[in-house]
Amino acid sequence: MSIANSLSASAPSHFSWPSSLPKPETVAWLQEAVLPAYFKKCRWFAGKARRLKEVRIKQSLLFDYAAGSSYILIVDAYYRTGKLEQYLLPVTYVPGTPESPEKSVLCPLGKGFLIDAVYAPAFRAGLFEAFGQQAHLQESGFTLAFEKGIAFEQIDIQKLGSRVLNADQSNTSLFFGEHFFFKFYRKLFRLTNPELEVVRFLSEQTNFKQIPTYAASLSLHKAGTSEITLGIMQQKVASQGDAWALFQEQLTRFIEQDGLEKLQAIPQNLPYLDLAQLEANANLAAKVLDTQEMKWIDLLGQRTAEMHNALASRKDVAAFAPVAFDADYQDWLSGHFDRLLEKRQQLLGDVQQHLSAQAQPLARKFQEQIDLIRAHFEHIQQLAPVSKRIRIHGDYHLGQVLYHQNDYIILDFEGEPESSISDRKIKHSPLKDVAGMLRSFHYAAYVALYFGPKAAAIKQKHPKAEQLAETWFQLVASVYLKSYFTQINRDALSLHASAEVEALLRLHLLEKAVYEFGYELNGRPDWAIIPLKGIQQILGEYQNE
Repeated sequence: MSIANSLSASAPSHFSWPSSLPKPETVAWLQEAVLPAYFKKCRWFAGKARRLKEVRIKQSLLFDYAAGSSYILIVDAYYRTGKLEQYLLPVTYVPGTPESPEKSVLCPLGKGFLIDAVYAPAFRAGLFEAFGQQAHLQESGFTLAFEKGIAFEQIDIQKLGSRVLNADQSNTSLFFGEHFFFKFYRKLFRLTNPELEVVRFLSEQTNFKQIPTYAASLSLHKAGTSEITLGIMQQKVASQGDAWALFQEQLTRFIEQDGLEKLQAIPQNLPYLDLAQLEANANLAAKVLDTQEMKWIDLLGQRTAEMHNALASRKDVAAFAPVAFDADYQDWLSGHFDRLLEKRQQLLGDVQQHLSAQAQPLARKFQEQIDLIRAHFEHIQQLAPVSKRIRIHGDYHLGQVLYHQNDYIILDFEGEPESSISDRKIKHSPLKDVAGMLRSFHYAAYVALYFGPKAAAIKQKHPKAEQLAETWFQLVASVYLKSYFTQINRDALSLHASAEVEALLRLHLLEKAVYEFGYELNGRPDWAIIPLKGIQQILGEYQNE
């Protein structure tokens, strides 16, 4: 089927690009006949599972550049139920067949096509030129602000080229030569994106080097309102892959290479959250994990601590200065836990029949333990933490860490996807990130065991594979925590009280596992067994306390 035949929407008569777009009849045509269908086919559109009522173009801002013109559209999506969402869509007209027509084309238009402008090389070149000029384009009371960062350098886009990352994502990534990548935020929020704040801060006000350095950003401003971040550009970094794949490979090797002998050398149920036992646990790990594996785990703990040390290093910058726990934060956290648990109960009721036979008994146990989980969450009100809260990564796991040669690079500081932008900026204990990484180790073990390419062979060959996976997780967690607490600036964060540290770690581990359970119920019910097993493991840690 041709592109033209697959899209039947007809443009208003006498259409002329770009002058026709702001006209009411063109806006109405886009809103009714073009945008709803286009949004529904885009990976970045988060409302596919909801009943879309209508879309409205909130703002259309003309962006002129040397080789053409485009419009930056801010589009409101209204649903039958729930709040509206706001999306970014740059559009332009191209004669002839565009790049990636299945993804880029909104509709045929005369002898060409109206497309998502990110797929137009001229638009991408115009963006880069605007960053270099730090352009401020004003229209109808709005300003498109192009900011240049510390890593920006002028490159020859015509010679080096640009491209769109060919992957389905919740955002859209562009590459400028092999120097920079630019992330367009598709779903917008009426606050500065936390990723821009954190990356700019770490790049320009600290010595932390394990991130792609801040190069530029694009924001929308209007007097009297908060800025809206439209995108961020950082230096492109080389990598061999992400730590998620690296650690799954390590677990597989651990099981396949004399796994049962290793199991006999390690006691079951290592107290990996007992800070007094970390040294002994790490020594045990060194006996059964290979040297290179130990180095990767140790380095990840070190880099995590260095990230937190950097985020806590500027007491003179209010947005990043460490703060104390207080009653308001503890009340907020209690409410957050309640809402989290309530949503998971509702989700489970809706999709429980889709869970695997293995997961069904664990799901019933989760339902039986709701009051117990709630009681553990409410323990935050009995704690009187003396440690500090800081800005954190917020969605820290192995998939957010790249490895290259002998080091790591940390990515994606947007925060937890389910949270509002304002909530993502709340300062938390750095142990929330640590708990996120511990849960990611647990995930890596069980994904390799249940869903990995060697899962069937592993379980057939090794009847105690699950016990081996759990032991591997506890060893890795111990080495990681030992490294982290060796490197973290305990004085700056007041992280001296072992009982408090252990309590906060358990609390955030349970929070993360419950969060993961909802994530899997929403998108991958088969995987729900992993966070359900995690919840039971963490509740067992409470019993051993």
